[in-house]
Amino acid sequence: MNSTANEEGWTAMRNDPTESEASAEDGGTSEVAETASAESGEAAELDSTAPVSTRSQKSRFRLGRLRLALLAPYVLIAAVAAVAIVLGLKWSAAQSDLDEIRSDQATTAETTALAKEYTRRSLTYDYRDMKTFFAGVEQDATESLKAEYRKARPDLQTLMTTAQVVASGEIVATSVLSSTDDRYEFAVTALQKTKNLQQPEEQLVPNVLKVVVVRSGDGWSVDKYSAM
Repeated sequence: MNSTANEEGWTAMRNDPTESEASAEDGGTSEVAETASAESGEAAELDSTAPVSTRSQKSRFRLGRLRLALLAPYVLIAAVAAVAIVLGLKWSAAQSDLDEIRSDQATTAETTALAKEYTRRSLTYDYRDMKTFFAGVEQDATESLKAEYRKARPDLQTLMTTAQVVASGEIVATSVLSSTDDRYEFAVTALQKTKNLQQPEEQLVPNVLKVVVVRSGDGWSVDKYSAM
């Protein structure tokens, strides 16, 4: 009896297509749901990965900016130091050149003054005091020039005393003809007022003389003196 009822029920279920379709639909729905769930999980995984990559890039960018910010003062200090070194070297070179120019100017001024004063003394004499004249031309002269005056002294003294010559010199201009570290050659223009026994009226005589000044120890001396 029961066996017959079960068979009838099983037969009814096989013969009922609606129930089978519903069961199939339930199975398909389940598979779709599982697929959607998997895709949703992958999407979620992708969404969770994207912010991590972005945060990493932002972190590296911020770290780079921080490093630049920390290094900037040192770069600036290095640049300032480099500029200071360059300017220091240029200033040192300029200062050296300036010192050399000042030294040359001082030497030129010193030797020029000597050439002018020596010329003035050599053009100034009085037959009544020849001793002063010869002392003057030997002053600031090299030994070779002193020797020349000493050799010529007897003749010059006789000539000036006999003619009763009185003269004085006045410097008009001085120019450097040539120069080295140890030698200066000057052209000295001067006017000499002179009178003598035969010409008692004072006359004004122009003179252009070459004066050579050379280094002598720590100073300078006149080495040559002659008319041009």
